[in-house]
Amino acid sequence: MSSKKPSSSANDLATAENYFRSGRSEMAELVLRQVVARDPKSSRAYELMAYIQGNRGDLKACEAMLRQACSLPNASGEAFFYLGRVQLGSHRAGEATASFERAIALAGPSFEPLHELGVAHSKLGHHDRALASFAAAERQRPDSAELHFNMGRTLEELQQLDDALGHYTRSLQLNPGQSGVWSNRGVVLTALRHPAEAIDSFDRALALEPNDVQTLTNKAATLNAMQRRVEALACYEAALRLAPRTDDLLGDWLISRLYLCQWDGLAEAFAEIVQRAARGERVSPPFAMLTTPADAPTLLAACRSYALAKYPAAPPAEPPAAPRSDAGKIRLGYFSADFYTHATSHLMARLFELHDRERFELIGFSFGPQLQDAMRERIAAAFDRFIDVSGQTDREITALARSLGVDIAVDLKGFTTHARTGIFAHRAAPVQVNYLGFPGTMACDYIDYIIADETLIRPGEHVHYSEKVVLLPDCYQVND
Repeated sequence: MSSKKPSSSANDLATAENYFRSGRSEMAELVLRQVVARDPKSSRAYELMAYIQGNRGDLKACEAMLRQACSLPNASGEAFFYLGRVQLGSHRAGEATASFERAIALAGPSFEPLHELGVAHSKLGHHDRALASFAAAERQRPDSAELHFNMGRTLEELQQLDDALGHYTRSLQLNPGQSGVWSNRGVVLTALRHPAEAIDSFDRALALEPNDVQTLTNKAATLNAMQRRVEALACYEAALRLAPRTDDLLGDWLISRLYLCQWDGLAEAFAEIVQRAARGERVSPPFAMLTTPADAPTLLAACRSYALAKYPAAPPAEPPAAPRSDAGKIRLGYFSADFYTHATSHLMARLFELHDRERFELIGFSFGPQLQDAMRERIAAAFDRFIDVSGQTDREITALARSLGVDIAVDLKGFTTHARTGIFAHRAAPVQVNYLGFPGTMACDYIDYIIADETLIRPGEHVHYSEKVVLLPDCYQVND
């Protein structure tokens, strides 16, 4: 009796692929294990086993198989692409970029790896590289709604808001059923000062996903900016019913009630916020925390949890800023979104004018609206240099401040509306100061000083400020 001749590895791989594609994964896996037992260098066998594990939801085993496949000389571009997808899904964007780049090198440029490479670069904050990858992907497939959404998000991070809006709109033209894109479009429209259009965009998102907490809070913030307080509060209350532990939500709800003078249940709300903040929860934005009876240690804890999550110290693109060695004028950089008819400018205009120009050089960095009113003209004239940086990223503004040799950067916003704390997270100057706009600790290692007085920060409370406290006589708040 003659024995049956064993099948070749190629034939077995073809059989396994047929099993896999027909949904008979167990049979496919059985054959594939026989293949690798005979031929441990069969990259395709490991690759197919990875797909089987991935379909089962075992991403750890899937990644192990993909790594094995990619370690072999005959690995395919597809194996590297899927390895990158797993790495990206596991929040390891740096590893993912290397895998996607290898996939493109092996298989040539195609839409999927180019698009995913852009996503990975964007997650790493490499937004210019992300846009280059997205542009290459767009040449392959210009009608991808997902691609235009991701291009919009990246452009939004780069503060290129008009271009971001264009890509969000194009994404929705291709697929109007994307609630997240409608919501992001509303955020950009709000930043571009088109609040009525923004509300329409949020409503389109909520028509698709009525219980989307992020959209509800985005809409509430825009309604508050429009002074439509009752509607804003209704959005926050809807969000609280859906997800009461959402970061910062309780504080946003509280300050909306305070705007409307709704005092019932206030003591209980204060108590809950203070207790949760003391435990390190992100229960409220810092400015709203200042309205509560929280003590100094609790305010520090609340601000620290907020700052670590939203504005962690960023590794600078260049070596850390160092004090200048020359003996010239001290260069002061004042950073604000409020250099127009705004309370900050009304308080500070005369201070800028009264600086000793023999000893100090003043540079104004404006990242707010470009409103050409009388106060803006006065403020601009008070500086030696006045620069509109509203269209630049935090990193670009930091690089500009360094190139201009700013010795002391004064943040006039702190944690208030339209703040750009990321500028200081990248270390714009050797010395960085919190003044006026936010009269509390920012709990950031990169903010070196806070300017205060003994009423604002009482003796014995300095230890609860991350900044060194500089006390002015009488009153910290300058007035014209």
